[in-house]
Amino acid sequence: MDILDKEGVAPEAQNQTPAPQAQSQSTPQDSEEMRVANSKKMEEKRAENEKKIIPMMD
Repeated sequence: MDILDKEGVAPEAQNQTPAPQAQSQSTPQDSEEMRVANSKKMEEKRAENEKKIIPMMD
């Protein structure tokens, strides 16, 4: 069993560098598609909320 320091990390693990995280390179086209999809989703939510609110106003 390894001896842990105050932070709960084994001494030999402190010298290891973490593996680099893979970052996806989004293209402008991907960003635009995401923006359009988000806009559509938000518009659907607004319409849904309006349906809930309008009967309450009558």
